Amino acid sequence: KERPNRSGETETAILEAARDLLAEGGVDALSMRMVADRVGLSATAIYHHFAGKQDLVKRVVETGYQRFEEYGCEVMKSYPRGSLELLIALGEGYVRFAFENQAYFRVGDGERCDSASRSRPRGALSVDERSRTGDAHTGLQHPKV
Repeated sequence: KERPNRSGETETAILEAARDLLAEGGVDALSMRMVADRVGLSATAIYHHFAGKQDLVKRVVETGYQRFEEYGCEVMKSYPRGSLELLIALGEGYVRFAFENQAYFRVGDGERCDSASRSRPRGALSVDERSRTGDAHTGLQHPKV
């Protein structure tokens, strides 16, 4: 892999490598050394850009949410506020974001982040469990008819 040569390019390459590692195996699978290996830097060089693993993870998540927000803002410019068309377009934008940014989507979803799953309150359902058992938004079970 070609080594980035500018500070901004290096930071972007680090963020993308960390994003991919998080999407593949979650927070517990991410290490500064693995990120450095993917980018072609030494592990200590990563610390010139990020204070540590927690800072790096935070920046990856922030970048994903920023991109997601850009999708929503673009849609909101095109439809009247409060309209059904806007609601439908926002839903379509969410799906489009998920397909076009799969790694960010997996990181933001938290299902792949082992530490995040452990911090879920006892009895709380994951997104997949909620969609199989009831309301995917609230986690409430649908009444039996």
